[in-house]
Amino acid sequence: MLELFYNEKNIFINTDDENINKMIEVIQKKTGIYIDPYSDTKLYPSHQKLIIVFLENYPNQYLNLVNFFQKAIELDEIVYCIGY
Repeated sequence: MLELFYNEKNIFINTDDENINKMIEVIQKKTGIYIDPYSDTKLYPSHQKLIIVFLENYPNQYLNLVNFFQKAIELDEIVYCIGY
């Protein structure tokens, strides 16, 4: 389980989800950033944009997550990923 947050906004994602694991792999290949489900990671707006592009392949499944990242980008916020 990962908690993603910026300011006072947060969302939880299940790292057992196959598509979330694919998203983590894509981000690592494109940026070198590994989103570790057991430790902390920072996602800058450029990383968030890549995640949105990936998640748009699943339009109905991850709408809340896409909206979360779009708002963070709009505010130019770093999203912190906290692994549990």
